[in-house]
Amino acid sequence: MNFLSHYVFNHDVSGLPADGYFALGVALPDLWPRFSRRRRLKWKHVRAHQPRDERSARLRAGLLNHADVDRRFHTLPCFLAWQRELKTCVNGEGLHSMFVDFLTHVIVELVLDQKLLHAQPRLADQFYDTLANTDPSTAARHAATIGDVNTDGLDETLRLFQERRYMRRYATDDGLLHAIALTIGLANPAPPPSDKLVRTMLTRAVALVDPPTVWSELVQM
Repeated sequence: MNFLSHYVFNHDVSGLPADGYFALGVALPDLWPRFSRRRRLKWKHVRAHQPRDERSARLRAGLLNHADVDRRFHTLPCFLAWQRELKTCVNGEGLHSMFVDFLTHVIVELVLDQKLLHAQPRLADQFYDTLANTDPSTAARHAATIGDVNTDGLDETLRLFQERRYMRRYATDDGLLHAIALTIGLANPAPPPSDKLVRTMLTRAVALVDPPTVWSELVQM
């Protein structure tokens, strides 16, 4: 799942308190590629780490929550069915099968966020307001210890993420297409998908993706 879907599932569906450091820990794996493609969290270290600070403990709990919820989400019957349906839109573009898996995955997750924004227009601001209760430098320092990774510069990535509040743009199809284009750019596929294909897949995903179905299947796992 993406940022807003994780937030809604944890705090609206599951009833967890909307704590800043926990929410930031949940968001961090999806935000990480915008910080670094080479430096990576060491998940074995994250799981073994024993925090001595309450903020560190909440950040680690968020990281582990992200990994657990994503693991379950990616095996949901609805998610797999929507991916299969979107793959039928691909015809004759010469795209690698692994990239098609990635693209359908991304589009389903971003459309899920968009539907949540349509249902709750202030959702993006609520998410960012929760993150605003954290200190980026403190979070970056704790992430370095928890994940056994160099986080120099992560504090600036976190500040910009909170200041720009770009997920407000997910409410429009143009905003979502821009987010998809940025994600495709990070993947740098050869060849890239055509704009027509991406728009076709987005339109189909909007007709398919249903947040209540996701929540129903997730809570049963």
